[in-house]
Amino acid sequence: MQSPVVILSVDWEPDKGPWKWRGIEMDYGGILCGTPAFCALLDELRIPCTWFVETSSDPSRNLPTRFADVVRQLARRDQDEIGLHIHWRRRMEDHSFVYETIDPAWVGAQLEHGVQQLNSLDLRPRAFRSGALLHIPHLPRMLDENGFTVDSSTLWGRANRLQSDKKRLQPKRLLSRVATLTHRLVGGVPDAYFPMDSDVEQPGGAATVEFPITYSLFDSSTFRRGLLCHYVKLKALMAKKTRYLTLFFHIDEVTRIGTGPDEKAEADMAIVDHFRTHLEGLKRTGARFLTCSEAREHWLRHSARASQRHLSSSTTQ
Repeated sequence: MQSPVVILSVDWEPDKGPWKWRGIEMDYGGILCGTPAFCALLDELRIPCTWFVETSSDPSRNLPTRFADVVRQLARRDQDEIGLHIHWRRRMEDHSFVYETIDPAWVGAQLEHGVQQLNSLDLRPRAFRSGALLHIPHLPRMLDENGFTVDSSTLWGRANRLQSDKKRLQPKRLLSRVATLTHRLVGGVPDAYFPMDSDVEQPGGAATVEFPITYSLFDSSTFRRGLLCHYVKLKALMAKKTRYLTLFFHIDEVTRIGTGPDEKAEADMAIVDHFRTHLEGLKRTGARFLTCSEAREHWLRHSARASQRHLSSSTTQ
């Protein structure tokens, strides 16, 4: 039985869906009230976390500027890591928004802007996650050019695509959903890998290391998806080599739906208690909790493929 490495991560962004207070454009309840509630749990359990902080050319979503003091507080948590999160929202001439993924100049500018925003707080992000897990052509190459060493922009190694209107995700067909579920039930837990420079979904020779998301910590609280999460955890324990379980959730998910907006939001202690139970269960298996960058170093030391690549690189040099 192998003890897994667990990478716990948070998408740190404004409230969405049912957590967003009705009738207002932007709600920050998760950031203002969910963050301290989750930090208290991390401190209680003594486990690290990677915070993927959203940046944007839209000031209302540019969180290092809007909540600079809160980001600084997160950065002072020595065991944690601050990563970059971009949702690729592009304002059009009619002031509507689309999600832009295929204009390389614009995408590159958003990455540079995000790095600059965190740099302004004396932060040097090395971990990245694409908003909505959107597929960005040549993302690994652009991440490398901007100083990133680790990425987590896929779910079980797959990213999402947009519909032609660039406003909604492509729905997954029934056969595709069945194939995905079958793969998760029958196949092994996805390992980290070096992606292609041009395609994060394909193994290749990029310098960044991709850690696919394994499951949502919030989804593990539901009955059906919770069973799948526990099954995946068991598969990781039964694996012959160390597996990397990348868990994520959105910060608003630790607040109660219907409370808010902003500082009026209330922490959902039932969800916090579920998170505690689930994470304690992983700790009891002997799981080692690491940030994204720490997990990268661990994988480079223990992965045969990574060792072979580094040996080849050293020989070439």
